[in-house]
Amino acid sequence: LSLSLSLLSLLSHCSHCSRHSRYSLYSLSLVFISGLSPLSLSSQSTHSNTHARTALQAFQKQLDKVERIVNGFGKYVDLAKVREVAGEVKKLQDEIKEAEGKKALYNKREFIFGNPITDYSQLGKISKAFEPYAALWTTAANWTHWHAEWHSNAFNTLDPESMERDLQGAQRTMYKMVKTFADTPGLSDISVKVKGEIEAFAPVMPLVSALRNPGMRERHWEELSKQTGLDMNQATQDSFTLTTLKTMDLDAHVETVTKVCDIAGKEFAIEQAMDKMEGEWKGVNLEIAPYRETGTFVLKGFDSIQQLLDDHIVMTQSMSFSPFKGPFAQRIDDWERMLSLMSEIFEEWIKCQRAWMYLEPIFSSEDIMRQLPTEGKRFGGVDRTWRKMLAGASSDPDAISFCKTPRLLQSFTDSNNMLEMVQKGLTEYLETKRAAFSRFYFLSNDELLEILSQSKDPLAVQQHLKKCFENIDRLTFEPDLKMTAMTSSEGETVPFKNGIYPEGSVELWMTDVLEQMKTTVAWTIVQSAADYKTRSRGEWVLLWPGATLIAISGIFWTLEVEEALSSKGNKGLVEYYDMVHGQLMELTHIVSGKITKIQRKSLGALITIDVHARDVTQRMRDTGVSAVTDFAWISQMRYALVDDSNATKDYESGVTLVKQVDGVFKYGNEYLGNSMRLVVTPLTDRIYLTLTGALQLYLGGAPAGPAGTGKTETTKD
Repeated sequence: LSLSLSLLSLLSHCSHCSRHSRYSLYSLSLVFISGLSPLSLSSQSTHSNTHARTALQAFQKQLDKVERIVNGFGKYVDLAKVREVAGEVKKLQDEIKEAEGKKALYNKREFIFGNPITDYSQLGKISKAFEPYAALWTTAANWTHWHAEWHSNAFNTLDPESMERDLQGAQRTMYKMVKTFADTPGLSDISVKVKGEIEAFAPVMPLVSALRNPGMRERHWEELSKQTGLDMNQATQDSFTLTTLKTMDLDAHVETVTKVCDIAGKEFAIEQAMDKMEGEWKGVNLEIAPYRETGTFVLKGFDSIQQLLDDHIVMTQSMSFSPFKGPFAQRIDDWERMLSLMSEIFEEWIKCQRAWMYLEPIFSSEDIMRQLPTEGKRFGGVDRTWRKMLAGASSDPDAISFCKTPRLLQSFTDSNNMLEMVQKGLTEYLETKRAAFSRFYFLSNDELLEILSQSKDPLAVQQHLKKCFENIDRLTFEPDLKMTAMTSSEGETVPFKNGIYPEGSVELWMTDVLEQMKTTVAWTIVQSAADYKTRSRGEWVLLWPGATLIAISGIFWTLEVEEALSSKGNKGLVEYYDMVHGQLMELTHIVSGKITKIQRKSLGALITIDVHARDVTQRMRDTGVSAVTDFAWISQMRYALVDDSNATKDYESGVTLVKQVDGVFKYGNEYLGNSMRLVVTPLTDRIYLTLTGALQLYLGGAPAGPAGTGKTETTKD
């Protein structure tokens, strides 16, 4: 009940005061929680408001006071008291700044408590009115100080850039002040006087800037003394001041002084550039890293050094053409020679490193060293030199220091000459190997060298077989290294007719592999042809390699078509078509059955060829072909197997022939593995006809036609 009565009393009290009506129930609850009575809080609020009003009144009085001082600042017209007036300016500036802070504080409080914002525009007017006085007396004080300091300090301590900057700033300010106080007695005279002193001092600045050029050296002071007839060496002494300079009457020699000092500045720029370039090479180390398991090192990360070197060569060459290089001519020439030497060294070094890294693993092979003793000896000499030089680079990686090593360039040059001889000998050696086994031309130098460096290990040749043969992926080696079979990339394995051993050099036994491959393919065709006559076709197609199936199928298709034409003419083709179609249907049934993956691939390729054979047979049947001499028949690609009954001097028994029109070619007997075949289209037939005709005439052929029609693959077939 007591708490409720107190709350009602406070609300009643606050209703009489609009300022206090801003209390919230939250504020009142804090009052009661803290133990204060509402009347006590009201009392404190009244006291706070009284204090705030007092502070605002004091601030207003302060502003009025500052305004009176600013309005009366025109009374200061004695330039002799410039220091005292400048001090007053500083004090008044601080007071205005303090007033600005109070203004912001009071306005912020008013905003927070929701009171009307007091307008203190009076302060802005005061500040704006005071600006010209502050600028005038501050600049005048600074000028008085600078003028005295510049004339009393040692000349060799003057900073012409700072002086020029201060002088121009003061000149701009006083130019404005002369206009501002043009109608103000006293201040107008001060503005004009200070401006006049600044303008009077300005002509001496070119001499100060020229003589204080950082590039001035003893030779330049002597040259100035010689051309002006004055002792200019004294300008380097601590006792020499700007006052002394003015007494020397150098105004008549401004052009001479400027010219000499300008030359000094340009020479100084060259000197600085040289110092900068030499400084940039300090701490530049070569990145020398161990190379594999060779026990020696190689140069790495050379790009940044090369970039720095190229940039410095260009800069040095441009300086060598400068008309101001005189005092540094010898230094520039020496530096240019050093950079050129480094450039040549790095060029020869990288060239040598590239060749050494290529040849090092080659001549690490005992087989290569045994087969190339002369080149091996030459490389050994280069290798010893390389290891010695790189060991030195590793112990002293500083680029400049290492490049000064005596005979370093000559060592790299001699090594490169020797490596060129080694590479030439190596190339000639590889050429002899390729001449012995021409399919080595399908291998790169690195691949051939890999084979030759492991000539004692025939198994090392396995990975390169696919590049030497159409589709031999690997050979079957017995424990005694006898080679007994060849396997295609599809996994089809064909036993060799006769096993062979890898005897002699690699090119010799690779030739034996080539001959055995052809012998085996030819023998397989003969055996398969004999087997074709003894069993059903459906059984036969599952027993022989894929390429053999296609060759035999072509042989018997050719034989059976010619028998049909010879015996019954076109009627024979009508009957034979039914037979060919039946064979094709039989293959489709077999493919849909349970057979191995290899057999399915073989039958897929065979069906592609058989479909073409059926289509040709149908077309000849429909067009009325009745004799084996008809062009529609002889223009087809026909196969024939030579046996004892039709063997000739040119074609012995067991040879498979490929015929088209009047062209006759021996079957290549290349092992093709179990690869897929292209669908034979009319365009394919035309390509066959064109290319066999060209080959018959010992000419080349270049099929032309729409893209994607199989020109390239047909040519490869």
